[in-house]
Amino acid sequence: MICWSRLAGDVWDGLFAATIAKDGVDSDNARMYNDRIKHWSEAIRDTIPLLPTGYLAESRKLRQQASVHNSMDQLRLLLFRQSLLSLQYNGELERLCGDLALNIVQRIQTYNSEENQLGSFRFCMASSLGSAVLVLSVLLTGGPTSVGSRDRWEMYANGYREAMMILGQLASSFTLARRILDDFAAVERVLDDMMGTEQPYPHHVPTNIRDMFPYTCLDFSQQSTASGGDVPTDGQAVESGAESTLNTDLWSSVFTAKEGKYGVPWV
Repeated sequence: MICWSRLAGDVWDGLFAATIAKDGVDSDNARMYNDRIKHWSEAIRDTIPLLPTGYLAESRKLRQQASVHNSMDQLRLLLFRQSLLSLQYNGELERLCGDLALNIVQRIQTYNSEENQLGSFRFCMASSLGSAVLVLSVLLTGGPTSVGSRDRWEMYANGYREAMMILGQLASSFTLARRILDDFAAVERVLDDMMGTEQPYPHHVPTNIRDMFPYTCLDFSQQSTASGGDVPTDGQAVESGAESTLNTDLWSSVFTAKEGKYGVPWV
């Protein structure tokens, strides 16, 4: 696990160095980091006894394993996020990122019926699904021809619907999930129109679709600044005109401090 943490730290530093944040991740470096994570996943991860042998694993250990798997897939997706958001991706990148996003959704589906009993695992669920929804949204707005077949487009559409459904269930009691849904509201309207027709492309996609995607900026330092006024601490009242609301979710003030392209922590 120390080796994995060091690798994740190398990738994180490579992604968020000042020059990288400005100019984007070099494609060769992105593939090098991706290969390192993939090697770790295939050759090393299974040798670490995340789950006990000889008896059934407790739910918390299964959730820990899901968190480890999803954190690796999220990190790989982060390497290629800017390439995807350019809308100039090739078929190889589409399949890689699409499969990673679907894997995340499928793992989270296992815990869908337990959303009110998950404690801190809700954060893993919501942030993982936020990353997956971003990828699937980009791929879906390209239409079936952009992913090679209608069947594959439908597979992405099903994964997207499942992810949004789980986020909707989490949103009833978790600020982060509500924030993610709010950030994707404009894209969701476009996709709802596309998925409701037999010919989903191109007339259902607005010309400014790229501007609708959230989390297009990797400058995480921007997140700590509120769009106006001071960022309240958890539990403080937030004044909005004559009304005030009480933040009761952990870190709720952080999740609501900055909207749009900068996203939320770790999404």
